[in-house]
Amino acid sequence: MTFNKNPINPVAESDVKVSDWQAALTQVEEMGQQIQTQVMQLEYDLETQVFQGCSVDYAIGVTLNGNYRLIDLMIDRELLGDPDRLKNSLIEAYGSAHEHTRLYVQQRLALLQPSL
Repeated sequence: MTFNKNPINPVAESDVKVSDWQAALTQVEEMGQQIQTQVMQLEYDLETQVFQGCSVDYAIGVTLNGNYRLIDLMIDRELLGDPDRLKNSLIEAYGSAHEHTRLYVQQRLALLQPSL
């Protein structure tokens, strides 16, 4: 069986065969399986990879995993008496760890591609 590539003359014989379509479909399926495998590996890597950030005064340290989940938090005792400084330092530390994580995830997602 063949498919017609000529939309103007639908009765014209075509040179595109079912086997060509089947080969193309098989290739697309293989590419999808490769990407799925890469995504599964990426999900595992993100769960196990850790990223750290700290405030500019090093009074707070934050550790996130690749899924942006808080893993650890270290706070200098001196900050406990100063709520404003504590808040600002916490925001800085979290922002730093978040940015490290975001850059890593962005780089890893850019690498997701099937090999032909």
